Amino acid sequence: MLSDVLLGELAALAVLSPAAAFAALGAYLLLLRTPSERVVSRAVLSALSVSLAASLAIWGSAVAAPYAFVPVKLGHWFETRSYAFELVLLVDRLSATMMVLVSLIALTVGRFSVAYLHREPGFARFFLLLALFSTGMLALVSAGTVDLLFAGWELVGATSVLLVAFFHEREAPPRAAVRVYITYRLCDVGLLGGAVLMHDLAHSSQWGEVFGGAPWPGAAASLGPGAATALALCLFLAAMGKSAQFPLGSWLPRAMEGPTPSSALFYGAISVHAGVYLMLRVAPLLQRSPAASAVIACVGAATAVYGTMVGRVQADVKSALAHATMTQVGLMFVEIGLGLYWLALVHLFAHACLRCLQMLRAPSALRDAQEIRAAHAGEPLPPLGLAARALPAALVRRAYWLALDRFHLEALQERLVAAPLMRLGRVLDRIERRWVAALSGWPERARARRARRARRARRARRARRARRARRARRARRARRARRARRARRARRARRARRARRARRARRARRARRARRARRARRARRARRARRARRARRARRARRARRARRARRARARDGVRARRERPEGSADVSAFPLLGALVLTPAVAALFASRARSDEGARRAAVVGAALTLLLSLAPLALSRAGVALAAGGPALPLLGARLRLGVDGYTIALLPLLGFVLLALVAAGPRVAVDRPAATALLATGSAILGVFCALDLAVLAAAWIAALVPIERLIARKGGALDPLLRRTCRIFLLGGTAPLALAIGAMAALAARRGAALPFDIEEIARAGVPEAWQSPLFALVGIAVLMRMAAVPFHGWLPVLLERGPLGVTVLLAEMQVGVCVLLRVGAALLPAGCAEGMPILAVLGLVSALHGAVLALVQTDLRRMHGYLVASQKGLVLLGLASLSRESVSGALLQSVASSIALTGLAMVIGALEARAGTADTRALGGLAARTPRMAAFFFLLACAAIGMPGALSFVSEDLLLHGILHVHPVLSVLALTAAALNGITLFRAFQRAFLGPLRRHLQGASVEALLFRERAFLLATVALTVVLGVAPGRLLALHEPMVDQVLHGVAHAAAARASAAASRRAVADPGLGSASAGAGVAVGLAGARRAPGPGAAQSR
Repeated sequence: MLSDVLLGELAALAVLSPAAAFAALGAYLLLLRTPSERVVSRAVLSALSVSLAASLAIWGSAVAAPYAFVPVKLGHWFETRSYAFELVLLVDRLSATMMVLVSLIALTVGRFSVAYLHREPGFARFFLLLALFSTGMLALVSAGTVDLLFAGWELVGATSVLLVAFFHEREAPPRAAVRVYITYRLCDVGLLGGAVLMHDLAHSSQWGEVFGGAPWPGAAASLGPGAATALALCLFLAAMGKSAQFPLGSWLPRAMEGPTPSSALFYGAISVHAGVYLMLRVAPLLQRSPAASAVIACVGAATAVYGTMVGRVQADVKSALAHATMTQVGLMFVEIGLGLYWLALVHLFAHACLRCLQMLRAPSALRDAQEIRAAHAGEPLPPLGLAARALPAALVRRAYWLALDRFHLEALQERLVAAPLMRLGRVLDRIERRWVAALSGWPERARARRARRARRARRARRARRARRARRARRARRARRARRARRARRARRARRARRARRARRARRARRARRARRARRARRARRARRARRARRARRARRARRARRARRARRARARDGVRARRERPEGSADVSAFPLLGALVLTPAVAALFASRARSDEGARRAAVVGAALTLLLSLAPLALSRAGVALAAGGPALPLLGARLRLGVDGYTIALLPLLGFVLLALVAAGPRVAVDRPAATALLATGSAILGVFCALDLAVLAAAWIAALVPIERLIARKGGALDPLLRRTCRIFLLGGTAPLALAIGAMAALAARRGAALPFDIEEIARAGVPEAWQSPLFALVGIAVLMRMAAVPFHGWLPVLLERGPLGVTVLLAEMQVGVCVLLRVGAALLPAGCAEGMPILAVLGLVSALHGAVLALVQTDLRRMHGYLVASQKGLVLLGLASLSRESVSGALLQSVASSIALTGLAMVIGALEARAGTADTRALGGLAARTPRMAAFFFLLACAAIGMPGALSFVSEDLLLHGILHVHPVLSVLALTAAALNGITLFRAFQRAFLGPLRRHLQGASVEALLFRERAFLLATVALTVVLGVAPGRLLALHEPMVDQVLHGVAHAAAARASAAASRRAVADPGLGSASAGAGVAVGLAGARRAPGPGAAQSR
């Protein structure tokens, strides 16, 4: 038997070897070119061979010690103070058996595919996805926690969907892939919900801790029957989708559109059995829940009957094998429901091997069947069995008809689920468009324009008739006049010749006089210049002597000031750095506006954006976790403001992100979109947003907030066009109108601070020190909340975002939409200065955030324009961020801050891909696109990778943020967490449908003759940097979490103490009203306050206590 350390190393080697092959080949494909078939196949098969060898060693150790149960802890992926994502692999008999099965069949299918897919255009793509699938499946079967199992589950689903759409140039495979993905995505809500529920019920995600650490299947769950039933049913929903159980199994025959090796691997041997493995893994839960076991057995029996009946009427061999697989998997679920776990495991192993062989041999089986039929002289085999012959003929015909139509399951699902959802989305979209247009006054102007055009047309018809008559009269007069003009021209020509001779003589005399005068003037100027040079030299010498004396005096004064400065005085060394960071884009915008050409403006913008990125990295390098970087600047006594700049743990991570996005939009954006006005507006907007991020004075913050909106309004006004009035009015109503509540709130807070004796009433520290009266906090937070909701495009203030992203200039609109200015103001002003109002208003913000997330997800689902779809996706992601912040738990706030960063990175990259696609195809409407993956494969790959990064695929930063976000929301709002899961699932479906409609399928006829160029090198470089950034931050998010931790502590601590103060005040009032209840009420108030403080510990806890 191997030691535990060696078992852990072997398990990690088995999982990571295919992952290494995938990473190496993927980077080579994206950066360089497609490698040869030999290199690709040998790399992947070598990795799978290493994985198989390690799995066999683990299996031999598990067989030698039948009661082995070895959790292998590899550390933490990420963690907060109350939650950790543990990387734990589990080595026992079940996981060892499944690892051997996965490695063996993956290696067999890979070796078979070397010859089967020889010279296939997607050869490298197939083996790349095979390596990724092997990584995900091995992580799934060896996971020691439900979180790691979910990560592997998502990887398996993504690769299986891509292999269904392997022949993307055809019509049917992409449509089948969308159907498979929709089923997977909706059912995966059950697995994610089950993982969150397990954390909440069992306070752990490790199988060993939840099931007592006993060997499988004899472990006993530590949960009660009710909790075990709820958890088992959540997990079974995911198993139903993955294993094609009734009534969710209609996708399995469609999945046979992929190549034969992928069908054998996914839907014959491995992936379709993932649900069976999940139920085997949670067998201790089923032992505690007879109800869940009964449900599993009933669903499995229904699936077996359904698969048998439908499979008997199939005309093609792959569909027949698919329904046979469904039948056998249903029988495995029956065995699990009856408690026959070992039988189900043996059944799984045997069926996987047999079905893999049958799938791989399916093309040859057709030829064998033809030979058998020819050997029997063409006599067909009997079509019906004994049971069918025993039934009445009418019943047999009815059953045959139902089985041929697959019991109308697809039509029922379409009618009951898909059609109402799409109908709701279209109705909401129509209401949205009409509401925004009516709010901006567009219909009235359109009707007035139509009336004016009709009047002009009538006048034009009358004028045309009159002009024809006048032209005829003028033609007659013109003929007579031409004769007279010829005579006059002859007379004029004779006079002109005589005049030219006279003029030449006069010019010669004038030229001689002018030469003499010029020589005299030059001599006088030379004498004056010599005298002036002597005078300048003397003045310079006097100035240099004065400057030397002044420098010596300043040096003496500086030494004296440093000696006299007290120890606790503010350090202003950071002010030049942050000031230069804010002003660099503004100066670059000034240079870009003065450039003579668009190319000169672009160069100035690139230099300014690059300097901004470099300067934005300096605060990140100077700061430490938990330490904010702040600096004081000059005060403005007349305004009561101070140019004080600083960054906290949240905005310090946004500064490099803004610099990177600015550089990417300027350098890699379409040349048509980045002209001189657009480059100037982009840099000016970036400078204003940096001012919002760095402002520690409310007057400076309000000025930067307004300045961020002026460039886009001016740019829309300058561009002109028929659609710009709608854009301009929408921006004025929603964006510029949203500044009024913020200005009122800031003015009121400054007035209250001045009344309490603050020297600088706009300074955030002065306001926090003086404090805002509790009676004023709720109305002031309402004003700040309205401004934030407008900027975050939350319902009902969301109308500007889809219109702006659909019709506005790409760069500035993306910068306004993706940069989290609203989150920054909500944390810095609302939560920090108004904690009591924040505690009262956050439930309302939570509801509005959820409504925004669902509203954006449903409306994005029905959009055909990619830019408008992108707008609703941004609104949905911002709604999830707002919901996480409003839930006020440590995990939800940390997840919301991470989600804001992750969505900004991923959706900005997605907007760049959409802009590049629109610049090449001339449209972003998916109805006019399709099949572009054959022309621009790298663009399709980047779109898919960034879509995965946006929807929370494992390895991306959004996976970490969504995991934290949903865990935190569940603890506070269990019902809202389910709806938030639904919104996240709909966002994934939206992006994959857009990918299928734009890039997969046959190439559209009008695009076949067009030259759709591939991505340029600069575009590839920045898109690859975007993907790499989200992956690096997703693999190692600890630094970001450490930076955000002080902000999370500040928000939770302030709200908790505000709630404690309110409870104490209420207890005091009750004590005055009823003295007998005084002591008990006061004790209850203090208990509430201390409980809140314990839930949100922070750096200031000791001082506050």
